Amino acid sequence: MEIILKQDVPNLGFKDDLVTVKDGYATNYLIPKGLAIVAIPSEKKKLAETIRQRKFKEEKVRKEAEKMAEKLQEIEVRIAAKVGTSGKIFGSVNALQIAEAIKDQFGIEIDRKKIMVDGETIKEVGMYSARVNLHKEVRPELKVSRELEAWLRMAMAKEPDDRHLDARDMLAALDALEPPLVRLVDPLLEAPEPRRRWRPALFAVLGLAGALLVAF
Repeated sequence: MEIILKQDVPNLGFKDDLVTVKDGYATNYLIPKGLAIVAIPSEKKKLAETIRQRKFKEEKVRKEAEKMAEKLQEIEVRIAAKVGTSGKIFGSVNALQIAEAIKDQFGIEIDRKKIMVDGETIKEVGMYSARVNLHKEVRPELKVSRELEAWLRMAMAKEPDDRHLDARDMLAALDALEPPLVRLVDPLLEAPEPRRRWRPALFAVLGLAGALLVAF
């Protein structure tokens, strides 16, 4: 017997599937339980129209997701990291904070549950990428930059007079930047002992460069 499933049935098919089963299975179980109906011509016609409308809606949703993906791929979300006087960075960044930052900075609302961050959280300053699950076929990458709060405040200041760091902010910023710089530079300074002697000098140069960058 040919039937149309009204619900998902394990090992048989999914809702609205057109399947053929033994008469007894259909009349004694599937149909009485409301899991299926007999696939008479009128029901087949209804099914075809239902599938057509569903495909139209799914295509519309997919196209909307693709438009949103284009917007997300063009932006960079900037999130501040609070730093103590010792240079320690407080807290981490999760999907909720990223969603809030997207809304505040670009006016785009994204469900936090759709945002996937590698390792679930961002703990240090630097550039990261997150995956946004807009649709089963549309999953764009989003650039996320975690920046020191004082530097971000300076960069986003509207007035030129506000674009500066005081000495305390500068020292805390340099301390906070040391861990990622160590990971970046250490591979270059490993092995021969003479090369390790350059490490303090290298960080001094990087610190001076950062100070000059802020000064100008």
